Amino acid sequence: MKSLSKENKHEVGITERTVFEIGQSVAITLPKKFVKSHGIKKGDKVFISYDSFVLLEPKKQKKILNEMQQKKEILQQETMRKQKSDE
Repeated sequence: MKSLSKENKHEVGITERTVFEIGQSVAITLPKKFVKSHGIKKGDKVFISYDSFVLLEPKKQKKILNEMQQKKEILQQETMRKQKSDE
């Protein structure tokens, strides 16, 4: 599937993968287009959340999102302080 998400310019797609054994673990491969569009390199760490589905986030992206959230919270606090001082 060749489409890019408008918000973040990352490859969007659905694919099927085969689970295989490596030693006493099981593994799947990641689609090359996903890896490339997210800047994932060999040895990089990823976050995996799971329940009835699996969510995989590149650690680099998670760090950037956390930093953006912190900046947003600081801006909101500053805006609230300014509004209170203007009253």
